[in-house]
Amino acid sequence: MLIQKKTYETKKFQLAAVLAAVTLMLVSAPTFAQTKLVIPTANVTASADDGKGNVAALANDNDINTHWSADATSGAQWLQFNLGSCQKVAYVKVGWYNGNLRKYAFSVQTSKDGGATWTTALSTTSDGTTSSRVIYDFSDVSSTLVRLVSTGSNVSKMVSVSEMEVWSLGVGACGTASSSSSSSSAASSSSSSSSSVSSSSSSSSSSTSSAQYPAQLLGGLKPWKLTLPTGPSNSADTILQPALATYSNSPWFTLNSTKTAVNFRANAGGSRTSTNTAYARTELREMDSAGANPAAWSCASATRSMHIEQALLHTTTVKPEASIGQIHDDTNDNLMLLYTGPSGANGSTDTGTFVAYFNNRASSVTLDSAYKLGDKMVVDVKVTGGTVDVKYQNLRSGKITDSGANSLTGVSGSCYFKSGMYIASCSTTDSNGSTNTACVGKNLSAYDTASAYSEVGISKLTLQ
Repeated sequence: MLIQKKTYETKKFQLAAVLAAVTLMLVSAPTFAQTKLVIPTANVTASADDGKGNVAALANDNDINTHWSADATSGAQWLQFNLGSCQKVAYVKVGWYNGNLRKYAFSVQTSKDGGATWTTALSTTSDGTTSSRVIYDFSDVSSTLVRLVSTGSNVSKMVSVSEMEVWSLGVGACGTASSSSSSSSAASSSSSSSSSVSSSSSSSSSSTSSAQYPAQLLGGLKPWKLTLPTGPSNSADTILQPALATYSNSPWFTLNSTKTAVNFRANAGGSRTSTNTAYARTELREMDSAGANPAAWSCASATRSMHIEQALLHTTTVKPEASIGQIHDDTNDNLMLLYTGPSGANGSTDTGTFVAYFNNRASSVTLDSAYKLGDKMVVDVKVTGGTVDVKYQNLRSGKITDSGANSLTGVSGSCYFKSGMYIASCSTTDSNGSTNTACVGKNLSAYDTASAYSEVGISKLTLQ
């Protein structure tokens, strides 16, 4: 009886300990703040910059395509935000330059006495998987100054931050200490959403690029060729390298007005690649590293990835569907990233669904059930070991989805990536006045007009 009682008491104690641990976890789970502090440009400073125009203010311009950069070869470099008042800082969001290719070692430091003393709130390393803004959470701390301090990445000693945001739970308690810098208030909120970002960096109000041609903004586009909705009805125009490097064609393939994105537009009546294809496109097709021959890699054994930062800007209205990223083989759509708009779409302000379809639509994962036209998204597609994984983030709403590993089945021949606008809508008579027999064969209840169009703005596109 004594042994049984001891066993019972032991189990009772163990159960109580588990319940206490669970309660502690629930109590300490982070609650993300609802206010992004708006920091005046004058309140953003740095220990140095690279002397090439990549100054501190560019990490605070709400444009992921610009960045602050400094050389940490001789010691750590810092980026500092003067909050203008004492704030209860909850976390920061940091977008690292080439963050999908580099792992940055860094710390976040705070000061409540104008920089006389500093406290390290967080010390960590970025995961090297994304260049989008990432939340770095730490215990809430009252502060007037916030610093990011870094010694560089696993690639180089350059510290490069595309964007940094400070998020607050409201007024903090810093005593009588005051900030040593500019005192402009930074307490205004940009949104009630904890992950809100301006809906499209490609709509920035000022030019931040010296690019004269679309390819210059997208890294040269050397391993790509371009198909356009122009030319004969069933023989669409194709642009190869080296011509693609200095090519533009408004409105189909052109820099946007602020030179922060390349707009890809295709119309429902555009020229198609053959009589068997109903839809037109302004779309990039992956080529080899020299841009001379079509890329051809094994979906079963290759390790390949594509990173896209883009915003769907406009769609057709009768059939508001647009494919803005694919993996294709000789005959199959191995992966299609497809937006579908609502019934009665207006094509410019709609909210629809964004879905990853696998293996000719045999299976699918909804990436975003409330994608609003104009939302900037970041999409990472990775093929490895015969599977494909799609990671998605909406920079306005904060929606994050990981499709998980999906097996690629029924592959025919070699695979390759595609990016741009494949309109997924058609008119029975094309812009050349010819009948689109493949479109007619779909027996749709209604068709878009030949001039109806869909458009995507791509601000970054990389392959690995």
